[in-house]
Amino acid sequence: MSTLYVGLDIGSSSFHQLIMLPDGSTTINRRCQMSEANLRAAFTGLGTDVHVHLEAGELAPWVRSVIAPAVKRVVISHPQTNAWIAKDPNKGDRIDAFKLAELLRMNRFTEVYYATDEARRVFKQLVQH
Repeated sequence: MSTLYVGLDIGSSSFHQLIMLPDGSTTINRRCQMSEANLRAAFTGLGTDVHVHLEAGELAPWVRSVIAPAVKRVVISHPQTNAWIAKDPNKGDRIDAFKLAELLRMNRFTEVYYATDEARRVFKQLVQH
């Protein structure tokens, strides 16, 4: 099975998933209602060499924990370091998902560290508030 690059644009009520092949062609481009079950379903059966790219935000650690068992790698990057996305006036979930997949395919992103330890993540959120 081929490597798949997934751009995942997440929001509080929905997410947009775009799956790209190594040659840059798109295989899946869909919008789904945000839920744990829908996230799991969106990544079920894709194969073993699936790499996912999403932007940092409130839901990013939770989304990563939900999809991590089904994929090889989850990359979280800061929106402001993705100038192609942040400074482009042509915005939209579909466009952003495409750009996230393309940046991942080209290895052109700066990853943000998110603790995988739940207790540490909760403590950090309490300190920030």
